[in-house]
Amino acid sequence: MKTIVLFILLMIVSSVASAATLTWTDNSTGELGFRIERAPTVTGTFAQIGQVGVGVTTFIDAGGVAGNCYRVKAYNQGGDSAYSNIACISSPPAGPTGLTVTP
Repeated sequence: MKTIVLFILLMIVSSVASAATLTWTDNSTGELGFRIERAPTVTGTFAQIGQVGVGVTTFIDAGGVAGNCYRVKAYNQGGDSAYSNIACISSPPAGPTGLTVTP
């Protein structure tokens, strides 16, 4: 069995929007392409958000936001491969509070 390993790079597109660039290693032979799925959390329900053709190992999700999780699978006439690992966009830490200044 071959495994697909998924990596995510969060790219800032503008001050209000961001996109997630997914890249993976194509370990498949004979695939027709890859199906990309997203969930709002690692335990959320995954839904297909796109697919790419043979040998394509990058996908940009314009709706990528912190917390989103992704997985990828290859497919052909015989069916689907196993899923890749699940990769999630990390959320930034909460900001500090309670700052005071004393002379």
